Amino acid sequence: MGDHSELLVADFEQSYEQLRHYDESLRKTAEFGFGATATVLAASAAIVAQYTLTAFTATVVSALLLFSAAGGVLLLSSLAQSRVYFARVARFVNEIRHHYLLSKPLGVDNKAKMYTDSSYPPVLHWGSSHTMAVYFFSLCNALLGIVGLVAAQNAVILANHRQAYVSWGVDSVAFSLLIALEIGAVAIFWRANK
Repeated sequence: MGDHSELLVADFEQSYEQLRHYDESLRKTAEFGFGATATVLAASAAIVAQYTLTAFTATVVSALLLFSAAGGVLLLSSLAQSRVYFARVARFVNEIRHHYLLSKPLGVDNKAKMYTDSSYPPVLHWGSSHTMAVYFFSLCNALLGIVGLVAAQNAVILANHRQAYVSWGVDSVAFSLLIALEIGAVAIFWRANK
């Protein structure tokens, strides 16, 4: 591998360690995101069950849900940035592997087809585990956001001494749009950071 083989071996090992770190980070982010979403929804339901639905409880629940949805946007942005870092490190690992395997060390022909393409993986890959996490968190975050908006709407309705309600058609469309907006924003970020 030349005069700098020790440096390349160390770089390869450290880069592989970074890839493991990004995978572990993805897993921990998934656990945290799901746990936070479930906790916030359970807390909101508990508040309404304990104190009945009034303008005040709807306002408290709305604030909790919308604040959590804002935090979810930060979680999504962190996940998006992590994918960029992951892809760059994986490409570097592939580049080192490619140059090493060109010399067919010990007769290794790479029959297992380990990645050697320094342009792989793409940052934007619709089937990657990072993208699956983005889909999932977008769904969770949109749920928090739309339920928060419904609670805010009902806080106003209840304050005017009217009956609370959910407009399922409008709210379903808004829910779908929030999911599409979040996934679209991440996809645009990923395309910009090829």
